[in-house]
Amino acid sequence: MMPKAIINKEQIADIFPMSDISFGMVYHSLQHPGDAVYHDQIVFNIQLPAFDPTVFYNALLLVADRHENLRSNYNIFDYDSPVQIVFKHIVADFEHQDICSLSEKDQEDFISKCMHDDQLQPFVLASHTALWRVRTFLLDENNLMVIWINHHAVIDGWSTSLVMKDLHEAYTALKSHGRFSFEKLRSSYRDFVKAELTLKRSERVKQFWAEELMDLQRLRLPGNYREGDQLKNYFRTYNKDIYARIRGAAKQYGSSVKNICFTAYVYTIYMITHQTDLLLGLISHNRPVLEDGDKIVGCFLNTVPFRVNWPQHITWKQLLKLVDEKLLKVRQYEGLSLKEIGNLPGMSDSKAIPLVNTFFNYIDFYIYKEIREASVVDTTAPRAVHVGSYEKTNTYLDFMLDAGSEKLNLVIRYYESVVPGKLITAMSQYFYEVLHRITGTPDEICTKDSILSAVERQQLLQDFKGPESTYPDDKTIMDLFREQAVKSPRQLAVVSEDISCSYEMLDRKSDQVAAKILAEGVKPGSVVVVMMERSLELIIGLFAIMKAGAVYLPIDPGYPPERIRYLLEDSAAEMVLTNTETGNAWSSIRCRKMNLSHPDCYSGESGSFKQEVSPVAAAYMIYTSGSTGRPKGVIVNHQTLVNRIYWMQEAYALSPEDRILHKTPVSFDVSMWELCWWAISGASLVLLPPGAERNPMLISKVIAEQKVSVMHFVPSMLDVFLDFIGENSQYRHFPTLRIVFSSGEALKKATVSEFFRLFADCQLVNLYGPTEATVDVTYFNCRRQWDEEIIPIGKPINNISLYVLSKNRELQPEGVAGDLYICGGLALGYLNRPDLTHAAFVNVRIGEEKRLYKTGDIARWLENGELEFIGREDDQLKIRGVRIEPGEIEKVLRQYPDVEDVIVIGSKQQGDNTKLNAFIVCSQTFSFSQVTAFMAERIPSYMIPTSFYQLEAFPMKANGKIDRAELFRQAKRISSEEVFSLPVNEEERLIAEIWKQVLGIESVGINDNFFQIGGDSITILKVFNRLNKAFPKQLAVVDLFKYTTISSLATYYITGTNDFPGPNGEEEVFDILLNATKNLEVND
Repeated sequence: MMPKAIINKEQIADIFPMSDISFGMVYHSLQHPGDAVYHDQIVFNIQLPAFDPTVFYNALLLVADRHENLRSNYNIFDYDSPVQIVFKHIVADFEHQDICSLSEKDQEDFISKCMHDDQLQPFVLASHTALWRVRTFLLDENNLMVIWINHHAVIDGWSTSLVMKDLHEAYTALKSHGRFSFEKLRSSYRDFVKAELTLKRSERVKQFWAEELMDLQRLRLPGNYREGDQLKNYFRTYNKDIYARIRGAAKQYGSSVKNICFTAYVYTIYMITHQTDLLLGLISHNRPVLEDGDKIVGCFLNTVPFRVNWPQHITWKQLLKLVDEKLLKVRQYEGLSLKEIGNLPGMSDSKAIPLVNTFFNYIDFYIYKEIREASVVDTTAPRAVHVGSYEKTNTYLDFMLDAGSEKLNLVIRYYESVVPGKLITAMSQYFYEVLHRITGTPDEICTKDSILSAVERQQLLQDFKGPESTYPDDKTIMDLFREQAVKSPRQLAVVSEDISCSYEMLDRKSDQVAAKILAEGVKPGSVVVVMMERSLELIIGLFAIMKAGAVYLPIDPGYPPERIRYLLEDSAAEMVLTNTETGNAWSSIRCRKMNLSHPDCYSGESGSFKQEVSPVAAAYMIYTSGSTGRPKGVIVNHQTLVNRIYWMQEAYALSPEDRILHKTPVSFDVSMWELCWWAISGASLVLLPPGAERNPMLISKVIAEQKVSVMHFVPSMLDVFLDFIGENSQYRHFPTLRIVFSSGEALKKATVSEFFRLFADCQLVNLYGPTEATVDVTYFNCRRQWDEEIIPIGKPINNISLYVLSKNRELQPEGVAGDLYICGGLALGYLNRPDLTHAAFVNVRIGEEKRLYKTGDIARWLENGELEFIGREDDQLKIRGVRIEPGEIEKVLRQYPDVEDVIVIGSKQQGDNTKLNAFIVCSQTFSFSQVTAFMAERIPSYMIPTSFYQLEAFPMKANGKIDRAELFRQAKRISSEEVFSLPVNEEERLIAEIWKQVLGIESVGINDNFFQIGGDSITILKVFNRLNKAFPKQLAVVDLFKYTTISSLATYYITGTNDFPGPNGEEEVFDILLNATKNLEVND
């Protein structure tokens, strides 16, 4: 579509600026060469006996002489601004073919191929050629198919009808009389462009749109456009009865057929989105108020943004009134082009999707009625060959409604990747149902549920819920463990590199400790803390607490002292179980302590302990990050834990030969199934040595040596593990490993593909669930062959129902995103936080009133009843599987000296890993090491941001909200005091290349601190693997935490010593950074 010919000035009749709509269409067609964007092919079946192609061609020339746009081309290349060039005369591109001898099927195939070939022939810009052409096909002696082809920038739909009317008039006159001339029009397209330029200078109009679209959220349709996806058309005709009802309702309510249909469209779009603030498009035909303005041929279309903030509890009649009033208000300002609106301040923040990505076009041109009355267009001809027109815009979902024949003909243009065909069919029915309610039950409250079909409701409420399955709901995990201990007393229960313990021994020792706990005055229902590394004593302590009827609370002994004190005080813990003598961090708290490494903990007669524990009593409590700045304790009872573990045994049955690897830190709830599942099935638990979770080589050795068959990884750590064994085949021999579970983060397709490449006979299962719903509530058995980009989170487990709801808590259709709610298996609530409990655990009427947990996650149902996780609706983040509320980090940073305000946000790194960024308004400068050390005394290491930025003040939007998009552009990054230097020797260059590959950055200095430029405890393991592959000298992981700059690490490689200390304070934060790896394997 680039210029091909030099234009002779003598050929030009006029030249003036391009209209905004024409420029926008030309611009988008150039952006997508080869896609036939705005390359329109309009098909007409016409009755013309004794058709004469020569006369038809002459008629075309007369029509072109009358309308300047048919003699125009555009030049956006050679002038200061884009121009429209009108030529005195132009050659019409016309071809005629007689295909009477072909069958109807062959005629359709022939014409379809011609149209396809034509789409591959784009119009040539900046040349003396027409931007339209005509192809005619004689079907039989009376019937002609006319295909009018044009660049949409030249003429719109109304203008096409004018051209066809003029063409029919000229052809008929020439055929009958041999001569004809048109009456000269009193206005032209130039006059329209002049009026448009005047409007663009109107501050009042621009101010309206700036205020109307302030802080807008662009419409999110169900899917994302996939490059190469083909435009599809869906057709449906509604009967005359509904059209008559609409006309009656329009008269009754003082509205119009168009407005009622547009209201139905608005609600139909609301049905397929999760948003309540909708930005849609309405095609305005925007013809100029000029003499003969209705007869000018050109492109006058404008897509008018229509924004509606969805009110609750509104009737259909009130909704129509709301739309009527909004349309009346917008009409005063609809002349400003969408291009100009898009250029207003604040409109260009997101280029990922168009400002308006769906529109409604109501077509009721009187001119078409005249054509029909003249019998030019024959839609009932018995030999009418069925070939569809072709139009392609830069939007993703177009609703076109033709009401010209007193019945509604709907055409929906869509992309399968954006809105699946099944949902398009459903939308056509939603549209019909809404029209029925507006015209039939106008005083009924608008609800999505009332629009869904009975089949859809059955699917969402019944077919998609988890299986109803019986389980021992009258027992606790410890009851089931005791039964197993009686069945197989000598079976190995717990094993590690230096200990082993049978079922009988574990049952006896945990009985003895349970008795001692109660003897110390701890009452059932009280909180008892376990604070120790992975060990046999930890297992004994957990079982003893549950047997005693107390509530198990695990606390990581590596937590900062201040956090440990907070958890002990908030939980009102009665006792702490340890296996060491340390405890200074909480010595001031009045709390009993029992050291399970002492022999006197195991006195008492075997089999004498008895304590009744109710299945509905609290079993354990896990603390999660809190949005208010305080961690909150989630309390889970025995019954829901039994249901969760029993489902796992039913779905992935363990046998006495199985061995589960326990490697998840006990402060995260995934550890609960690692610690309990084996105990009800006769299998064994393998304890990974403390600290080994950060070393894929040690993990590999334990799997092989201890014959592990079942284990768990957070996806980001699974990537590290796969990367290691992929590069070190000697560690890849795991004949016993049969199932790997993964949860805590979105599992990537690339991870699944690599897993099955390396493990031919091992199963990979993707799990999902929040702490508030007892670990996991969905599962997906990953498949070796998987074409979709997203790995689903799967189907609900036994006795669990999940609902995808709108913001007004109505059922969302299949395929539509919404808030994910869980029913069944729920926690009792948050300890001492009734406000948070009532906010998160809500009663919702779905058929009947049910207690649901609002996860804060966004998901959608797939056709097969599996769920697809989409993201979060709030600021909550997942860092390597850990659930983190930015508010908790912000609260700590606000305590730092001179900090006035702070905001913490997440950003994506290479491999889709999330890192934490802290933006601080502070009057004084400070160093990375100082602020990191301050935070390390108060919160766990995984919550410490990897990047800090300083500003004088937060950038604000016009509405007073923080402009987050501007934060990275305006803030100064807090970095090392070292001078930036490039690598100078081979060792430094090699290390730098590895850093750049792993971190996804373009440059790195030899004095940059790894953790200041985006590194974390996951990426450092990837660096570890690659360095040991690249250098003959083998590192330990701890070395990378000590030598955190390229210069220090290269010196260590060369000399074995570190002569170049890192940034000031590096030694001070060494322990902090090393401690970060302790919680690599975490899940929520």
